[in-house]
Amino acid sequence: MAKIVEVPGMGKVEFPDNMTDQEISIAIDRNMRGSVMAPKIPFSPRAEAARSVAQGATFGFAEEAEAALRSGQISGAEYETLRNRLREQQGAFQQEYPIAGGVTELGGAVAAPFGAFKLLGKAAPVVQEAITGATLPGQIARGAAVSGLTGALTGVGTATTD
Repeated sequence: MAKIVEVPGMGKVEFPDNMTDQEISIAIDRNMRGSVMAPKIPFSPRAEAARSVAQGATFGFAEEAEAALRSGQISGAEYETLRNRLREQQGAFQQEYPIAGGVTELGGAVAAPFGAFKLLGKAAPVVQEAITGATLPGQIARGAAVSGLTGALTGVGTATTD
């Protein structure tokens, strides 16, 4: 006798009676991923816009930081569940509001260095001159170093696999 399961967005779906509940759950997840029939992930556009700014300002580490702060842990089941939910909500926001998502994340990424430059202005003149690159080779070296570092940090921060 077949197992009949109510699947959100699809109605009643029949599965072989020898499938376990876990196998059925996996099959539903695999077949619905990316489908227009997949249930929508609820999110607040305002909250996700703010998270998008934070994502840009933190090189893509915002959801990890928020999950750590809210769960009080930097690993474990509660942290991972929260982090994954935040990633899903941000993904849904980016998919539903691609222009707003891109603009807010870029805004956060552009705003972050200005805070660093303001602090740099308070540094000793020699340090400031060395870091800001008073000469053309210094400016090229600084640009290469900053680009490489921010690219690497963003790559690590936006990675979704552990």
